[in-house]
Amino acid sequence: MVALIPAAGKGTRMMSMTHGASKELLCVGSKPLLDRVLEEAFAAGVDEAVVISSPQKVDLEEHLQAKRDPRMRVVHQVEQRGLAHALWHARPFTAPALVLLPDTVFATQGPGPALAAALSGGADGAVATELVDDADVHRYGILEVVEGRVERILEKPSPLATQSRVGVAGRYGLGLRMLAVLEEAVEEFAGEGEIDLTSVLNRGISAGLRVQPVPLEPGVERVDCGTPSGYLRALELFG
Repeated sequence: MVALIPAAGKGTRMMSMTHGASKELLCVGSKPLLDRVLEEAFAAGVDEAVVISSPQKVDLEEHLQAKRDPRMRVVHQVEQRGLAHALWHARPFTAPALVLLPDTVFATQGPGPALAAALSGGADGAVATELVDDADVHRYGILEVVEGRVERILEKPSPLATQSRVGVAGRYGLGLRMLAVLEEAVEEFAGEGEIDLTSVLNRGISAGLRVQPVPLEPGVERVDCGTPSGYLRALELFG
């Protein structure tokens, strides 16, 4: 299994904290965010971690090179065209993948092992989930789930657009058949704009692939470090 870590974004919302450095290198406690996510990935049993970065993020690449870890490699996304497009740069896909958004950290063990178990159990995709308040629905991908199977994913909908309050929690598992759908979708996509992972997952679901929700364990707190307020919360948790 491989870990895919998309880190090519510009981090505009975090400029007041990063002052132009890569946001993935902001420290939480004694470790950069990226290191925490890499540790989470290897603890979940992945054999390789692929960081999808940008050619402009020289500091991030130097940080990874200094580790001299043969299990890690970097690929570049030159154009910012969405999450699915970023993951596409890690091809060829020869093993199932965990997708770990580096903005997200967990106060305790993340959902990686549970996502991997879902893929091993036959799911084509798996999504870590948490329940969200009505006021936050528009900030999340929202899963509509029927009998333990994802029927549809809505990207940042209005609270009135769905009765579901099951939100995406920053982690995904993609089996080989879903990765094939991702490759096909990105390569078919032409023109301007972005192609997101939600669209790929919905495409796979429509084709009959099974996507399983994986709720966070009770008591596990997820922190979104992609905003200044979220990052400050992470500092409180990790010291």
